Amino acid sequence: MRTIGFILYFVIFHFLFLFAQTVPKPVLSFDRNEILIGDQVKGVLSIETVQGVNIDFPQSSELWKSEKIEVLNVSNIDKVGGNDKKQTLKQSITLVFWDTGNYVLPPLPFTYSTGNGTDTVFSETALFKVKYPDGITGDSTYLAPIKNILEEKKTFWDYLIDYQYVIYTILLIALIAAAVYFYIKYRKNAGNKGQLSPEERALESLEKLLAEEYTQKSQHALYHEGISIIVRTYLHEKFGIRALESISSEIIESLDDHQISASLRMELKELLETADLVKFAKASPLAVADKFAADYIRKLVNWVIEAEKAALENKKQEDEAKK
Repeated sequence: MRTIGFILYFVIFHFLFLFAQTVPKPVLSFDRNEILIGDQVKGVLSIETVQGVNIDFPQSSELWKSEKIEVLNVSNIDKVGGNDKKQTLKQSITLVFWDTGNYVLPPLPFTYSTGNGTDTVFSETALFKVKYPDGITGDSTYLAPIKNILEEKKTFWDYLIDYQYVIYTILLIALIAAAVYFYIKYRKNAGNKGQLSPEERALESLEKLLAEEYTQKSQHALYHEGISIIVRTYLHEKFGIRALESISSEIIESLDDHQISASLRMELKELLETADLVKFAKASPLAVADKFAADYIRKLVNWVIEAEKAALENKKQEDEAKK
């Protein structure tokens, strides 16, 4: 009989132990229970359970919702700590009470399911005492004493507002000075450029670029960017097209046979596309591309000069024929 009793005692104790391990344990705690009206109180809702148990957290924002209580924030559910057998789930809650008095928040239900079915456990009841700040009552006729106005330190933006007109005046003077400087510089450069033809300026710029020896230093981006600027500037000065601010395809479309030949336009397209690849795609062109770019500028300038001479000769012959 003693053996049978011992076995029954062991089975019952083991069953109760396993049941206690399986039932989740909810815990509700807040940072304080006595608060002032309008203050925020933060709490943590947690539950400890074993692996394999599915927990459904309660909707505290709906269960505790009322005219006097506002659920400001309910965080996502986080899993903290735990091991292969146990886990702890936590959720942060922030409340605000908009009236004084004693509050009893009802327990929150947790639904959990195991292989044996579904059941519910409840958290503790939350108690709060909400009161007015010291010196203030709930009497609507009460007037709190008037306090002295505290002087707030000025910030950087406050000083900007106070001295905005001075700052605007300084900026305006600086802009006018910069405009005058660049205007004088532009007139000076324009005067110097006026002494040379577009062809002479293009060839002179090319020689200066070659003197930098960018290709020998493997600085291909600077070299081809300089080539592109020389060609664009020449086309702008010679034919009046907006080559400096246009993309490569727009430049090609702006030219016709009366300005440069079709073959030169095709070579120009190749030159500009190579410059774009080197500048934006960081490509490394072959040495033949470097030589082609410099030779093209000379070829273009010489072709335009010869075309202008031929046009003048034809006009001269036409004028003589009319006589």
